[in-house]
Parts: sequence; C-alpha cells; structure tokens
Amino acid sequence: MDQGKTRIVGRSGMSALPKALARELEVTLNSRVIALTANDALWKIETETEEIQASHVVITVPAPQLAPILGETHPIVQKAASVVMNPCLTLMAAFDQGTPAPFVTRRDTTAILSWIARNDTKPGRATAYQTWVAQARPDWSAAHTDADRATVEGQMVELLCDELGVDPSFLRHAGLQGWRYGFVEKPLGERFISNETLWAGGDWCCGPKIQDAWRSGTAIAADVLRVLNKTASTGPVSEADCR
Repeated sequence: MDQGKTRIVGRSGMSALPKALARELEVTLNSRVIALTANDALWKIETETEEIQASHVVITVPAPQLAPILGETHPIVQKAASVVMNPCLTLMAAFDQGTPAPFVTRRDTTAILSWIARNDTKPGRATAYQTWVAQARPDWSAAHTDADRATVEGQMVELLCDELGVDPSFLRHAGLQGWRYGFVEKPLGERFISNETLWAGGDWCCGPKIQDAWRSGTAIAADVLRVLNKTASTGPVSEADCR
C-alpha cells in the first residue's frame, strides 16, 4: 500500500488542470493529424478535414506514433526510435457505498492489477458510489490488448473483487479503457527532442508518470519561448536530461 504520501489531483477531475490552462486558447478537438511537413518557413499540418499552417509546432503523441505523422526518416523519429512503450488496460468499477474497502491505493508490480485506487476519495468526486480505478501490469495488458473486451473486463472485475475481498454482486457498473501506448518502459532520457521550430515530447521522454509528462511539457514551453524571443544566448533548455 502507498501510505503517508501526498498526491496532487485535478478537481473535480484530472482534466480540470488542462482545461484551466487552455481557457484562453483556441482548441480544436477530435481532429486527427495525418501529416506534418515543412513548407518553406512554415509547417503544413494536414488533418482529416483541413490543412493549416504554423510557424512553430509542438507534437506530443506517443513516440511510436511520430513516424506516421513525420515519416520514418525524420530526425525526430530516428531519435525517438529507442523509446519502448507498452499497452495499459484500465478498469473503472463502481460499487455500493458501504462496500468493504481495505485500502485507498495499492501498488504491487507483481500482481496482475498492479495499481488500484479508490476514486471517490479524491476531492470533488461524486460519492453516490464507491468507485475504483485499476490498471493491469504491462505484460498482462500486452497479452490481452486485442482480446474480446467483454471477456477482459470480466476478468479484471473478478481480480479487483478478489483484491478488495468483495462479492461481485456489489458491483453496479464497470468499464474498460485501453491505451496501446500507456506505459513507458524505456524512456528517451531527455526532456524533449527539437528540430529548429518543431518540438516533440511527452511522458515517453522522462518516464511513466504524469509528472514526467509535465516535466517534458514545461521544458518544451521554456524552449519555445526562448526561440520566439530569440534569446539564443541562454542556450537550449535542458534537452539533455530529465532531472
């Protein structure tokens, strides 16, 4: 169990922080980028519905998804080729309030459900039900990523109930979410990769946790500002390490 640790969470959900940061920005959602190519001094961004141009671009897709956008031979793709990422299967489950809850969080890398957290204990969350998030460890997730989702969901529900010591009849809802590139096994070891006016980064640069993504993002932001302000004398921002 993880005890005696302070953790920071979004209120009333983990998306609250990026939503607040993007409040004054023009944001386009649900638009897949197909290709990114240099076009004189600009970048041409091709999506499924339109083409736009930009002078500076930051791309934060998982490392294995860089090649379809930039091309296999792009220097950033070549440098990111050393990164290894694995699938992550995550179960969301809701039980009746009053259901036995032997812990709030538990991490055990040897268990199939390597990370379990009680979600309704976080600030601002709905409390009508006792809600849990459980992540399967990388090897199990990889082995079951393409399996029948209903079957995998049922297996993870059984595993969660076993860990909690709860009868499955207390379950009121379950949902399964999968990310093909959810776990960073081997990070890049640098905060970001840059090529003139193009930056690539994310958790895959520094490690498997959300703070690694934050570390990469803040380093990219500082370097973008350096380039925009033409203060080259300060040098690039810590592209060489993830500390």
